[in-house]
Amino acid sequence: MVVTLSSGPARDTPPPHSLALPVELRVAALRVAELKLSGVDTPLRDLRAALHLGADDGAAHRVDAASGSWDRLQFSGRASVATSGDLGVSARVDLRQAADAGADWNASVTLDGPLAAP
Repeated sequence: MVVTLSSGPARDTPPPHSLALPVELRVAALRVAELKLSGVDTPLRDLRAALHLGADDGAAHRVDAASGSWDRLQFSGRASVATSGDLGVSARVDLRQAADAGADWNASVTLDGPLAAP
């Protein structure tokens, strides 16, 4: 899969008022072998996740058990966003460099807060 990124936003866009969908979609196992991004030399590889759009009776969208790699960096995590109100976001990503890469390290990033905040 190849994704082309724009060089910047076309215009200032306010956050949406709702992310609600008229359907519920549950994907138990999603896999993308390779994702190439324009302007990025190294592709993302072996992306995996579980996806639930319209979870909790339509109140949230969730990505669970997400994982993949970028060069020697491996990542895993989960994220959710509320479909109404302040569109609350909760996400965690754990990063680690592959042990065979010479330097063993790891880091965690957590994000919690409203998407619709100024």
